[in-house]
Amino acid sequence: MENIDEVFNHIEKIHPMLGGFYTLEQIKSLCQVFSGNEKANPISTNQFWADGSQFYQLENELCKQVAETKHDQLLDASVAWLKSEHWKNIEINQMDLAGMILEFAELCKQTNNESHLYILISNET
Repeated sequence: MENIDEVFNHIEKIHPMLGGFYTLEQIKSLCQVFSGNEKANPISTNQFWADGSQFYQLENELCKQVAETKHDQLLDASVAWLKSEHWKNIEINQMDLAGMILEFAELCKQTNNESHLYILISNET
């Protein structure tokens, strides 16, 4: 592999990934939408990208819950997520959030509660 793009392409073939630019606070609010618990947050890890961006781990129980959620309920969750404090004053298409949640649910299904789902929160703005 000669460059970072090749590394990411390799990783994506081995481990499905979810794209997008979301803040840690927005991901926390998504976890809270599904758990109904304000304390349901991604778990910080000791793993960092070279630029200081940090990897977070989602609890297996949350992934299992998301994986078992029906399609219509996933779409409803996008409405609740959009209404959270962290999306105020940000122009975002609800369909984009719904698509992200559907992809997130697919990733959770693929983990089969056997491995952890990790999120990289970028320092880039």
